[in-house]
Amino acid sequence: MKHMGWTGKIGALVLVACAMSQARAGLSTQVGEAVIENLQIGHSYSLKELANLNLIVTNTGDEAADLKMDVLPPETSELRLKSEIIPDISWITLTPAFFTLSPGGQAEAEIRLAIPDDPAYLGRMFQFTIWSHTLPGGGGMFLAYGLKTRIIFSIDPTRPQFDDDVRPGGASVQFALQPEEIHLQEITPGVAFDVSRDGGRVLTVTNTGRETQTLKLKSRRVMGSLASLSPGYEDAPDASFLKFSADEITVGPGETRTVNLYVQFPPDHKYAGHRYMFLIHGTTSGGRVTTGVYSRLYAAVQ
Repeated sequence: MKHMGWTGKIGALVLVACAMSQARAGLSTQVGEAVIENLQIGHSYSLKELANLNLIVTNTGDEAADLKMDVLPPETSELRLKSEIIPDISWITLTPAFFTLSPGGQAEAEIRLAIPDDPAYLGRMFQFTIWSHTLPGGGGMFLAYGLKTRIIFSIDPTRPQFDDDVRPGGASVQFALQPEEIHLQEITPGVAFDVSRDGGRVLTVTNTGRETQTLKLKSRRVMGSLASLSPGYEDAPDASFLKFSADEITVGPGETRTVNLYVQFPPDHKYAGHRYMFLIHGTTSGGRVTTGVYSRLYAAVQ
């Protein structure tokens, strides 16, 4: 079954009533998956102050809607990057968590994370889900629909000697990679595949924040990353088989830029008949904090 990502423009549609509506309905968000590293036990963080991360959800439908944001523990099958289910969702608070949105209206919630001062959490990585969903009946809607945002955070393996808290910096997740998934067919070993020319796809980077950002792009194998291998695919044999037209790109506020991708397997028939998964990892860094998002490229070799 094709993997369904969480990011943005398309949310999972959930029918909770039998009535039918002719109006267009939908939600989008600027953050589908975010990774924040090197936090400290015993500290409370505003992700807005720390990493310029507020959750923004837009009503892309034609009618008004009531929106609720809930913090949930992820299902085991949803875990990524070798993370664990967050021990207690009370670590997370959203302010506010309920909105009434007009068509095209936006909901913006501050995410706060409080990590208990317990050495048992040192060096571990946790994941939680924010389920943004409409309420049936709100704004005249008969259907409820929603989307999920996955947030993963790691805790520093050592407690600092001094009160060396993670300070706000240049790290930010106010950017989006699209599409979240790229599927390529009929890759021939030894032949360079230009994803734009031969596959009709480009990677777009959009700065959804208010400040200029520099994003670093890196091809990665699933092994050693924070991602999970999609069913039916093997890990990329070598991340260097996927290259970018630019590895680092600076994007102004509200600007979208494109990056071309190139795939080339060595001229060895051992790759033929296999389907491989590559990770495209976009990161920004500020001090001890690194944030990032993933896109995935799937290559079927003939």
